[in-house]
Amino acid sequence: MNLSQKLLLAGAGAAVLGAALAWTALVLTPAPADTTWAAAGQAHEDRSRDQLARALQSDIDQRLAALRALAAQPGTARDVQGLAQAMAELAGPAPAPADAAVHDEMLAWLATRLTPEWARAERQPLPDLGPAVRSRDRASAALQQAYVVRNPHGGGERESLDRADLTGRYAELHAQVHPAWRTARRILGWDDLLLIDTATDTIVYSVAKDPDFATSLVEGLGAASALAETYARVRRAADASAAALSDAARYLPAPAEWQVFAAVPVFDGDRQVGVLAGRVRLQALTAALAGLTDQAWLVGPDGLLRSVPAAWSAAPAAFADAASDVAEDKRALAQHRNTPVGVLPPPSAGALPGVPVRLGAQGPVWQLVWQPQAQAPGSRAEPRLAWWPAAAGTGVAMVLAGAGLAGLGRRWQAPLAQLRETLVRAAQGDAQARSRIDTPDEWGELSAALDRVLDERGRRLQQAAQENDSLNRSVVALLQTVFQMSNKDLTARAEVTEDIIGTLSSSINQLGDETSRTLHEVQNIAEQVRSACEFVGEQAVRVDETAQEERAALEGMAASLNQATYQLAQMAALSTNSSEAAELASAATDAALQAVDTTVRGMESLRGAIAETEKRFKRLGERSQEISTVVNLINAIAERTHVLSLNASMQASNAGEAGRSFAVVAEEVQRLSESARQATGQIAQLVQSIQVETGDTLLTMNRLIAQVVKQSEQARLAGAQMAETRDTTAQLVSLVQQIAAFSQAQSTLAHELRLSVDQLNRGSAQTILAIEQQTESTATLVDYARRLSEAVGQFRLPPPEDVY
Repeated sequence: MNLSQKLLLAGAGAAVLGAALAWTALVLTPAPADTTWAAAGQAHEDRSRDQLARALQSDIDQRLAALRALAAQPGTARDVQGLAQAMAELAGPAPAPADAAVHDEMLAWLATRLTPEWARAERQPLPDLGPAVRSRDRASAALQQAYVVRNPHGGGERESLDRADLTGRYAELHAQVHPAWRTARRILGWDDLLLIDTATDTIVYSVAKDPDFATSLVEGLGAASALAETYARVRRAADASAAALSDAARYLPAPAEWQVFAAVPVFDGDRQVGVLAGRVRLQALTAALAGLTDQAWLVGPDGLLRSVPAAWSAAPAAFADAASDVAEDKRALAQHRNTPVGVLPPPSAGALPGVPVRLGAQGPVWQLVWQPQAQAPGSRAEPRLAWWPAAAGTGVAMVLAGAGLAGLGRRWQAPLAQLRETLVRAAQGDAQARSRIDTPDEWGELSAALDRVLDERGRRLQQAAQENDSLNRSVVALLQTVFQMSNKDLTARAEVTEDIIGTLSSSINQLGDETSRTLHEVQNIAEQVRSACEFVGEQAVRVDETAQEERAALEGMAASLNQATYQLAQMAALSTNSSEAAELASAATDAALQAVDTTVRGMESLRGAIAETEKRFKRLGERSQEISTVVNLINAIAERTHVLSLNASMQASNAGEAGRSFAVVAEEVQRLSESARQATGQIAQLVQSIQVETGDTLLTMNRLIAQVVKQSEQARLAGAQMAETRDTTAQLVSLVQQIAAFSQAQSTLAHELRLSVDQLNRGSAQTILAIEQQTESTATLVDYARRLSEAVGQFRLPPPEDVY
């Protein structure tokens, strides 16, 4: 007899004999709770609550571990320092406040974007942000202007902007590092990742580009916030293992959601250079409660909710009214926000003791409170528990009907109950639930099949859990490797596992190898290009120096040629003038020769005239001798006349009166004789003088004749020499004409040579300009090669032998 037949026979007997008793038991007997089911349900509730608490704790710990892994990357320290330095360069040596127009534009943007979000989250008006905005320096205002206010991507898409309309080192660094940080934020599930410079307490970088970007955590929009508090706890950390998490809180720059902040220090060797902070919405942390909000919720250290219970979702007003011990404004605020989180306490009726969920080693502790579904206020007992007395009554009826039928009923009911309990425990998540019915009938076969199914399900769940854990570890390791690679550390290699992540890891490792190989080649080429450029630069400098020297020499040669050309032109002019002067000299020589001939002929005539004069002077001397004779004669007559006058005077005196007139005549004759004698004396003297002069003149004339003769000879000699001079002058004129012609040709050649030198000089100037441009281009190429080498050098590459 099989089980169907047995059940048919037992059912027929039970229906006839125990119907009345069963219904009597239903009416008269209350439905007590089955202690076996209650105990099983309680155990299941405890296990579910503990597993959920562990899941929440694991999520928080994994997020914090991922943040630590990011902070430990060498690229993170470089990013913090590089961005902080670039921001300092943007501020300038003496940081100055920004223009009032820039502040006004930021305030207008906040009024447009931030005010509506604040109004949805708070009932109070938005605080005055003017002082915080106007306290920004030039660098902070410029960065917020470029990446926040004028960001072309609105809303939550501001992170899409890699390169803003901004010049300087910061824009270049941001364009390099932003894609990697954006990817890390998306993969790790953070709403924002922030880099904070501990030297200035300034957020030098953020992924989301909220209004707290580029501001100070001491006096900016994020001051006195949970972010500033979390940052302060690790600002002076002793080592890189420090970490801080905050409780959920509202955040002014992003007021729409409750936020949880985490911060870990960033070390460069033994020195802390910054802090890496993360911001995540509370709803993302409590996502594991999404399907269990009717049974579980989180409570913060302040005793207020940190998750939304199902009762609130079903009836917010009734939930708020039930919290009668909470102030009216708090209940109104919860309804205004449409969430009781952080405002209202949790429902406490029938809740189990809370399981702690800690936010970090020294962070706040949440309590995971679990309310069993069967004990929820207002719920009814399961129908299966109310019908259990009927089943018991039926069993009693079957016992009363007969020992055999009762025993058979017990045999059937016990395996059924055991199977049912096993199924309920398995449905509630008990992986160890097994029926283990060892009977030779269908119950044993059904139990064995159910146990095999549960064993297979447990094995698969365990395998899935192990695979999930392994997959999570592989994903975290892969993310760390990818982040290291994104921070230019190509020595990082992902662990190749046997799952699908292993295939991806192998592909990423292959990509890293190929990238390393390519970067090695690029690095070698960059080094060769830089060496070649430096060599070309040195050659260009030497060529430039040589060209400068050649240009100086050409300029000197041009100057010399100009001077030579000028001198040749002057020489040609002088040659022409000399030719003309030689021709004039030749003509003058001819004229002088003619004059000399004329002079010679004149001297010959003069000599004849002088000779004739000499003859005349001789004849004059002879005549002067004759004058002397006459003078002597006259003198003798005067003597005689004197004697005669004396005699006459004597006779007159003797004659007395008669002789007085004759005496007068005698006196006159005497005076006349005296005068004649005096005159003859003077004439004699004059004649003597004339004779002397005539003698001297003759001597002079003789000497003059001798000189004339001599000069005539010299004039003839001069005539001969002038004839020779004329011939020589004629030859000189011919030579000067040849020199003039040659000088003219040399002047023309020098002019052409000067033009060639000028052209060569212009070509040299163009060559020097080209060399200078080439030198500048070479310097630019050297700089590009250096920058390429530096850019490639930022990558940490494995040794070439490990790549090839």
